[in-house]
Amino acid sequence: MKATSAKKKQLYKYPQWSRGLCQCLLTFLGGWLIAGGQIYGQALPLGACFVAAQALGLRTWMALAGVVLGYFVQCEPAQAMEFSALAALMPVTRLLFQGTGLGEKRWFLPLCCGLIAGIFGAVRLSGADELHTLLWLSKALLAGVCTRGFCRALRGNRRAGVMLAAALVLGLGGKGRYIDLGFFTAVLLSCLSGELLPAGVLGMAMDLAGGTKGGFFTAALILPPIFCSLLRLRRRELRALAYLVLPGAALLFVGKAELRDLTGIALGAVCGYALGGSSLLSETVTSTGESLCNEALEEAASMLELLGAEMPRERKLCPSETDAVFDGAAEQVCRRCAFFHRCWQNRGEETYGELSRAAEGIMQRGVARAEDFSKSFRESCCNVEGFLSAINGELDGMLYRRQYQLQLRESRRVIAREYGILADYLRAMGKETGEGSDCRYRPLVSICSASKREEQVCGDRGACFMGRENQYFILLCDGMGTGQEAAQISNYTVRLLRRLLCSGLAPESALQLLNGNMLLQGTGAFSTVDLLQIDLHSGMAQLYKWGAAPSYWRDGDEIKKIGTATPPPGVGVGENQLPWRYTLSLKGGEMLVLISDGAYGEETETAIATYRDVSPRELAALLIGGMQAEDDMTAIVISLRLSAS
Repeated sequence: MKATSAKKKQLYKYPQWSRGLCQCLLTFLGGWLIAGGQIYGQALPLGACFVAAQALGLRTWMALAGVVLGYFVQCEPAQAMEFSALAALMPVTRLLFQGTGLGEKRWFLPLCCGLIAGIFGAVRLSGADELHTLLWLSKALLAGVCTRGFCRALRGNRRAGVMLAAALVLGLGGKGRYIDLGFFTAVLLSCLSGELLPAGVLGMAMDLAGGTKGGFFTAALILPPIFCSLLRLRRRELRALAYLVLPGAALLFVGKAELRDLTGIALGAVCGYALGGSSLLSETVTSTGESLCNEALEEAASMLELLGAEMPRERKLCPSETDAVFDGAAEQVCRRCAFFHRCWQNRGEETYGELSRAAEGIMQRGVARAEDFSKSFRESCCNVEGFLSAINGELDGMLYRRQYQLQLRESRRVIAREYGILADYLRAMGKETGEGSDCRYRPLVSICSASKREEQVCGDRGACFMGRENQYFILLCDGMGTGQEAAQISNYTVRLLRRLLCSGLAPESALQLLNGNMLLQGTGAFSTVDLLQIDLHSGMAQLYKWGAAPSYWRDGDEIKKIGTATPPPGVGVGENQLPWRYTLSLKGGEMLVLISDGAYGEETETAIATYRDVSPRELAALLIGGMQAEDDMTAIVISLRLSAS
């Protein structure tokens, strides 16, 4: 909770209106600069693509204002009018098709932008030569491609972010009196990235901007990443030095260098060193999309936590259950009696005292008897049998209410816990990098099953699959009973856990969701779970057992029995209803044997102890083939081998 509070404090350090204002101003400036992008004097529809990529809102209109102003200031009037009209139609198109579902399609905006750009260009095409026709088609195609690329860039895609950076370099190319701002931006972003692809794309953008370098700037800009890669230079100082020296030296060598070019290269390298961070290009280009995404995930997680915290807690009944029982009985019987005022008003204290003395025994036993009351009370009451019958009826109702409240309280605890699990998952998705280490090991897994003699289908189910970040999972589920019904339960359990684990959910959280799901279903059908999580980089494993038969870990002649019998998931919630977790090593050639309840016994332990080979397939077949099928039986044997490098 402290980490979460710190994160919220950091995110909302500045007022929301000031952050929104800064984003709008940056969007306006970006639209202005991108609108000025030209190739050999020909204006491009990049500004219109930038407007189309914005989500509908204030920033859309800020981008449109910047783009229109940029076109009219930096381009010829005819081209400025054409592309300004194209930019203005993009948000209008989105508004017209809002709510139809087409606006959410990935191809819709690029197609619209390309078609409208083609229509506008065709109006000016009458009587043009073949070169102008080719230019018209190129601009229409560029409009569609760049719209798609800019949409992906603003949503956090790194490769598409390079396209947006190249559009910015095109807009800055050739601008600046004492320093070429395009050179400065290209070198800065390339230095921050340190990769070959961004350097090549940004260099091509500078050459296409109509400079006099004849393609030499692309060659000059890709020299530093190639040089750093060959010499394996990873330090920030050395990489910045390469960008400071090599591009300028290459341009001087071919006689294409000017003072303003060299100044832009030098300042770009120095600023790249000062800012630092090899991944800053992607962060610079996509920070808006990533920030919005992380904020949305954090907001959703906080909402789920709030729903869980606001779940009603257990309340004490008022009046007490004892008073409610006697009041209900008196309402049914005594109200109709002619002596009601005598018993409940004239002798009220005596009646209440009699009921209080009898209450403890009645409530403990759950049923009222005549001997619970004194002889004088029984003699003075006109309808003792009816009063006892009414009390017992109220006691039955009280038991039903207790059962209902218990189930309701348990369901609320399950839902509150699942809200918390989903909140943690959303926060983890916001922090996920998607990077993993190389797999040093490969799993060897063998699954062998046999059904009960009179059954056609085995009720056990085993599965193995790859998860995220080098995590490998193995499941063994034993459905309650045998045959088709047991198979349906175990199939459902395996299918649900597999989806949860593949989505990136932690094993403990996935098992808790399974437990809550089975509990809320209330079918009374259960399945045991053996869940093994293996890190294929380290060779370490985590074994989660919930209601399953014991497993066996073998290292040479050493054999360890793992786990004891416990209730399966779906029985209840609380600290006593959790899976057991065991940490194991499989990196040294050890073997792990998972078995269902039908395969458990002394014969299994003997077979594992006397087996001397290292083949999981042979051992699994030996365990199942050498036993009588009195119940559904499954054995899964796992070991790891070093991957071929």
